Amino acid sequence: MVIILSLLTLSVTVASADDPFQMAPAPTPDPFRLAPEPPSPAPKPVPRPPPMPAPPTEPLMAAPPAAPPFPQVMSRLGIPMAVATAPQTATSDPNNKYLDVLSGVSMVISSPFEINSFCEAKDTGVRILQNPNHGSITLQQGPLSIPSKFDVGSPRDECVGKSINTTYIIYKSENGYKGSDFFRYRSSITGRELVIIKSVYLSVR
Repeated sequence: MVIILSLLTLSVTVASADDPFQMAPAPTPDPFRLAPEPPSPAPKPVPRPPPMPAPPTEPLMAAPPAAPPFPQVMSRLGIPMAVATAPQTATSDPNNKYLDVLSGVSMVISSPFEINSFCEAKDTGVRILQNPNHGSITLQQGPLSIPSKFDVGSPRDECVGKSINTTYIIYKSENGYKGSDFFRYRSSITGRELVIIKSVYLSVR
């Protein structure tokens, strides 16, 4: 009897161990295990600042007007003549001359002369009383065609266009200099007490 019960118990135990359909016991929860953290939310996109407006464009400035071309009037020496800044008027001082000259270029300032009734040049002396600060003065003898400086009907009016020999006053500024300059000269006629002093104001450009 005892042997039969032992065999039954053994068979039950073996059957229980080999039963594939038997449920595994539920795992015991660990009271010290932390719950998993929830996933972090995706970062929000940072809004970009609006583009800066383009600076207003300044209107194009008109180019300054070009200087008028310098008139090239040649003397009988082949040297260009200085150009009067303003024409002489009845109220102008005849002993002051205002002239435009080119920088670094030899230019004729004046060619004082006096003629007799036979259209012959009198001996005219020229002397520089005050030299310019930004240039040099040269005195040069040369031919001159008598200009129309006499009143119509004057006895010497018939001399206009005839050639005489006279002294040219030539000014040349320092190379590259632009601005104002000044000099003074004296002209006189040999045998006469007539002395003319001229002040010359130059605009060098």
